[in-house]
Amino acid sequence: MADNIMMEHVLCYDLSNVAYLATAFLEQGFETRSGAVQRLYQSIRTLCRQLYFEVKADMTLFACDSSPYWRHDVFPDYKANRVDSVLRDCVRAAIAVFKSQHERFCIEVDGCEADDVMYALAQQNEARLTFISMDGDLHQLVDQQVSIYHPRQRAFLKPLSTVQRDFELFVKCIRGDRGDRGDNIPSAYPYVTKKRLKRAFTEPQSMQKLMTTRIADGSIVEDNYRLNRQLIDLSQIPLELHNEVQSVIEETLVLCQA
Repeated sequence: MADNIMMEHVLCYDLSNVAYLATAFLEQGFETRSGAVQRLYQSIRTLCRQLYFEVKADMTLFACDSSPYWRHDVFPDYKANRVDSVLRDCVRAAIAVFKSQHERFCIEVDGCEADDVMYALAQQNEARLTFISMDGDLHQLVDQQVSIYHPRQRAFLKPLSTVQRDFELFVKCIRGDRGDRGDNIPSAYPYVTKKRLKRAFTEPQSMQKLMTTRIADGSIVEDNYRLNRQLIDLSQIPLELHNEVQSVIEETLVLCQA
């Protein structure tokens, strides 16, 4: 960050994530679109305001998704299991209203997800950051400068050591979306136990044996793992795109202080 736009504490919401949580606070459902979009927009604003007073910061930003995502180029079936519905349509529309009303605080880059924006913000590493999201992938960003506030639990996620964080990322890249089907990422090694993964993480011979295993569909674990790592490890964003996100962040920080 440039010196003239440094903040001591920046709060950044995962806008889509918070929007879906906000649907739980509506008294009426989403059987029809009529009226639901405006009610949801107000619910998002109310939830964001509540969360702000629980965390507080010098500056507030909103990280936004912009599909189609660059990860589709790596894996065409990425998030392909997400079916359109009245609820999803209303959430998209309410987010569009929110962005139009709070444009200068929203960071959006073509092809990027909110995770990519938050990763780029964390890499600048000059301000204390709090990310508000229920997305487990963001746990890989937590360190002395970066905190994750879970908006459903209303609590900060417990910090992990560097080794713990690396291990949890390794496990997720092996397991894919097992237990969490949201991103449609297949397991690199179905049914492998966490005990075996712990052994492989600490023992090079065990890791070699694990990675060279051929699973039932004929694929090699290491090939599957490398694919999943591109999709899950936030540091794998293409450099050119990452630089673009950082430029947009800089522009947004200037606008927010204007």
